[in-house]
Amino acid sequence: MSVASAFTFFGTQFGLEILPGLFLVQAFAALIFYSLAFMLGELVRRSSLAYIFSSAVFFSSFIISAYMDLIYTLTGKTIYKTIQIYLPTSPANSLPIQYASPLLPQTVGIVLQFVGSGNAIVPTLDLSVAILLVYTIPAIAVAAAYFWFADISRKMS
Repeated sequence: MSVASAFTFFGTQFGLEILPGLFLVQAFAALIFYSLAFMLGELVRRSSLAYIFSSAVFFSSFIISAYMDLIYTLTGKTIYKTIQIYLPTSPANSLPIQYASPLLPQTVGIVLQFVGSGNAIVPTLDLSVAILLVYTIPAIAVAAAYFWFADISRKMS
């Protein structure tokens, strides 16, 4: 629907071949929070508490990241930038930008930087993927182990 409305209002759309890859990258970037919510859901066994906890982690990380960026800008100390890079929201926000930026025209990159969403926090694509995997794999492993060994329905059968 968005592509159809863009065609209607702006004419022929070019460069749409990046959309499937960008969709997969965005889904992978969001996997960190889905796996965290899944792990908390398994550990807590209360869906509303798991949602609240995972949302708290997301929003806390987002707020802390903004403060770390502000402190880094004011002081110039790299420890604050390093902390910001390794927060869970940083690679999740950086990965789609890092994937799409080389594939988009330069004018789009200028517009993205103007509105404030064109700068990746994490310096490289590989580091973004590595940080996402470091957070995601243990969360999935804990959830799977807890589900496998502590699930009541398995013990009843």
